[in-house]
Amino acid sequence: MIAALFENFALQLLYFVGIISVLGLLIWRLNKTLFKLLGYKHGKRVFLSTGIVGVPIHEFGHVFFCVFFAHKIKEVKWFTPNSTDGTLGVVRHTYNKKNIYHQIGNFFIGLGPLLFGSAVIIGLMYLLMPNAGQMSFTGGYFASVWNTFLVIFHLSNFAKLTWWLFIILACSIAMHMDLSWEDVKGSLRGLLYITIIVFVMNLVLCLINTSWARAVTGACLWLSVSVVSFMAIAILLLTVLVLISLISHVIRQKFSRRKRQSLDPSTSSG
Repeated sequence: MIAALFENFALQLLYFVGIISVLGLLIWRLNKTLFKLLGYKHGKRVFLSTGIVGVPIHEFGHVFFCVFFAHKIKEVKWFTPNSTDGTLGVVRHTYNKKNIYHQIGNFFIGLGPLLFGSAVIIGLMYLLMPNAGQMSFTGGYFASVWNTFLVIFHLSNFAKLTWWLFIILACSIAMHMDLSWEDVKGSLRGLLYITIIVFVMNLVLCLINTSWARAVTGACLWLSVSVVSFMAIAILLLTVLVLISLISHVIRQKFSRRKRQSLDPSTSSG
């Protein structure tokens, strides 16, 4: 029983928390790489222009879970491009630290932009892409991600204006889904309580019947595959943007190098 307890406990945390954390870190890294490739000047313009859509969705992700977990919202700034501290938006909330439900909510509030942003992208996909119904969330992680890629970038989509609208809106949301350090710290506060609850739940289930604990683990796996498939859309779009920006960056660098060489009087041919 002890082995089953710790096995199911570890797997459930991995499926429920670990996968989302890794994907969130990947989204953060892709956005940082994209900004670096664009350069500070162009990158700032791109992130500000996409922030008109992406930042309110990011903040609404926090607000949604604040309401769901009964936190008191003190202040919301949906989009502040001219803020003195560099933040494009903010949600300030308070809660009862003695309330376990409130504490658990911190985890979801912190991850709100990832979860809510992915959900909005999925909604836009079904609204603006006629072939979105071909998506499948079965067959494991890689099969789901590959299927998602094929559906989004099917050649027939490129001739449709609604597909381009989806790409613009979805990219704007994805570029602002990454979490701030304050978001991460808030999630960690809630994670402690989730870890304790999951352990106690598995202890009770294993005492009754270990197959029940395995059933919960299976449900967490199914949920994890679905979340991966949802978040994979943002990751795929960001990856494409990074690749395009990388190619553009390399071309610009070669062009600048040749231009400098042509202007350098010490350079001669023949």
